[in-house]
Amino acid sequence: NTGGGINMSDFCDPTVTGNLIDSNIADSTGGGIHVREYSDPEIHENTITNNQVVGLYGDGGGIAGASGCAAMILNNTIDGNFAYSGGGIWWSDGSWYDPTIEINTITNNSATIGGGIWTEGVATPIRNNYIANNAASSGGGAYIRNEIMIGNVILQNSTSGSGAGIYIAPHGSPSIEDCLI
Repeated sequence: NTGGGINMSDFCDPTVTGNLIDSNIADSTGGGIHVREYSDPEIHENTITNNQVVGLYGDGGGIAGASGCAAMILNNTIDGNFAYSGGGIWWSDGSWYDPTIEINTITNNSATIGGGIWTEGVATPIRNNYIANNAASSGGGAYIRNEIMIGNVILQNSTSGSGAGIYIAPHGSPSIEDCLI
């Protein structure tokens, strides 16, 4: 199953604000919230905590999104979530649309790949987030490919492999500017 807390169907544009999304479980994608293809939700000012994806290779303990979505993920607390990839946030190849991930507190999440954030979008803007105390085998804070990271505080993340703060995926060419790592 997908979307342990909230599962958004294809082509929907809800506003999700001011909620506690806590201790939900999904088998494959989106322990807290799963955003399906071609949906453009606004997800802001929520506490998304202690959610998990328990299936082998499951994605997005806190929030998971599919291609073709231009979600706004703003000013959330995303804490203590777990998945195989993207403990806090997982977003698949955005192709022609990418989410905006801005002003979030992303802490204490864990995954095998991308403890805080896992995203391989075209140019996903990741701005002014506090990304700390996340853990993964690769990319404790963030696992990225071509994202635009500006003004993030990325501290005290851990890894048993590579990139405690940020891991740049093969063939990646991200822009990382004005961050504290």
